[in-house]
Order: sequence, then C-alpha cells, then structure tokens
Amino acid sequence: MKEQGFTLVEILVAMVILVVILSGVFAGISAFYSLEKRAEDRTVAEELAKSFIERSFIPDFKDLNFPRIETINGILYTVQASTMNIAADATAMLQKVTVNVIYTLPTDSTTRTVSISVLQIRMKR
Repeated sequence: MKEQGFTLVEILVAMVILVVILSGVFAGISAFYSLEKRAEDRTVAEELAKSFIERSFIPDFKDLNFPRIETINGILYTVQASTMNIAADATAMLQKVTVNVIYTLPTDSTTRTVSISVLQIRMKR
C-alpha cells in the first residue's frame, strides 16, 4: 500500500529551509535600506553645503552667521564656513570658500563630514 502526503520530518525540513532563505532575504533588504538611508542623509548634507556655497557668492557673505544648525528629517546638521584670501591685486581678490557640514547618524552614532570648496574672484569696490 502506497502512502500519500509528507511526513512530519519532511515538513519540518522544508520549513527550516524556508526560514533560512527568508532570513537571508530580510537581512538583504535591511542592509539595502540602511545604505539607502545613509546615502539620503549624505545627499541632504551635500545639498546643504551647496546652498551655502551659492550664498557665498553674495557680497556680504561674511555677515552670515556661522556655525549654523539645521535639523532635517530628525538629523542635526552643523554648517561651518570659512574664507581664505589666496591672491589680490588692485582690482580683484581670489578667495577660497570652504563649507563643512557635520552630522551624526542616529543609527550608529558616527559623525560624518561633507566638505565643499570653491574658488571665487571678487571684484574690489
């Protein structure tokens, strides 16, 4: 007589295999989400730095208050800026403007920094 169906051991082995496969899939999804979140936070920091670089082109750049603190999506970003005069003559001045954005990820408490520097020629008034 032939018995049909699966034994309890076969079902348990199949369930263990399924759990192992699903745990790997979920670990991969979790790792992907973590990387995507880090990339998003870095992009926010880069965009913040770029916006302050753009502001540095206005004549009264030194009048902006630094360091500035911005909170975006629950993350605290500290923006620091500095200018350095590189060369000057009677009509113009060459400056290096550097903007640093410092932020800490709440997931791993690692402090990260994004820096952007540009050279600007400022005409003397």
